[in-house]
Amino acid sequence: MLLTVATSKQCSFDICKATFRDLRRLGFSNLQMKYDYTILYANYCGDQGYPREGIRVLKHLINDLHKEKPVPRQQAFTHVEERIEDLRHLQEMKTKKGKKGS
Repeated sequence: MLLTVATSKQCSFDICKATFRDLRRLGFSNLQMKYDYTILYANYCGDQGYPREGIRVLKHLINDLHKEKPVPRQQAFTHVEERIEDLRHLQEMKTKKGKKGS
């Protein structure tokens, strides 16, 4: 819940990153919560200009999904992979914008 409030209130990236890190360290009560909070944080990262961080946590989520028994439905993997592609596109745009300003 703290992460939801922090991201909706547009708290600083450092605060949201620390909150998400603490959540992961404490653990999630189930896979759905892990999935939902990781997607929430990854979306926040993209919105705040940190797509690389969003990609990083989504890749960890895919690894976690693969370890689950039974393996989650393909739809979960597809959604995460699509979000990774969106964040990669943001990262490319950010890189190109940086090169134009040089």
